[in-house]
Amino acid sequence: MQISPASQGNFSALTSNPSRRADGSQADAPLLYSNQEWLNTEAGKALAARRQENDADLAAAYDTQARQAEMTQQMNMEADTVFRRGDQILAVLYKDGSVYWHDNAGVNISQLSEANRHLSQNEYRMAMRQSLIQAFGANAVSTSYGLHQKAPTQGDLMAEERSYYARIGGR
Repeated sequence: MQISPASQGNFSALTSNPSRRADGSQADAPLLYSNQEWLNTEAGKALAARRQENDADLAAAYDTQARQAEMTQQMNMEADTVFRRGDQILAVLYKDGSVYWHDNAGVNISQLSEANRHLSQNEYRMAMRQSLIQAFGANAVSTSYGLHQKAPTQGDLMAEERSYYARIGGR
């Protein structure tokens, strides 16, 4: 289909008067908007709101993926030393130097950690292991794993704890 030159109209006339229709009549609202003018219309505002919602959804999805990756990494952290009283886990020193303990362990692990914080990561882990062995004394049995030896992960130890508390009916 070919458009005749007479029906094409004059674009410069349209841009100078954006409410003018091709037949020469006036529209109630502009037919041609600048980007900023269009964004101020209801349709433009609705589109901007949808875009913000989409951006928020994308950010939330990214945040969820990052948290899941972090949680997976945390659950795969291997233990350096596990301290038990019977079947109960009292404390765990992980290979990255982090420590998990129960409040009822009877040892101020925060104080031990603070006293050793100036050491390198390997020195810290060895000092914490020795400090915890001394602090628990005969009240706990410790199982240490070498730095390159396969050790239970945080996920494994959490499952062991859940099983322990299910057996004794607590927590």
